Amino acid sequence: ADAVGGMALTSANLRGEEPPARLADAPDELRRLCAVEVDGGELAGMPSSVIDVTGAEPAVLRPGPDADALVTLLR
Repeated sequence: ADAVGGMALTSANLRGEEPPARLADAPDELRRLCAVEVDGGELAGMPSSVIDVTGAEPAVLRPGPDADALVTLLR
């Protein structure tokens, strides 16, 4: 993060852990690295899709709302 400034991430969880719905549920390991935290209240719904577009075909790494439609759009 220091090399590029800030980072925008798809979620505030550690690999393999459930994404938190509230700022208070975000892992301390991540929160300690933040200069600023924005608490938008409890999040409802499903986590976002994460799609790898570095290969010949898009690959869903984490399915979220409309993941299949996004893959179709990216092809």
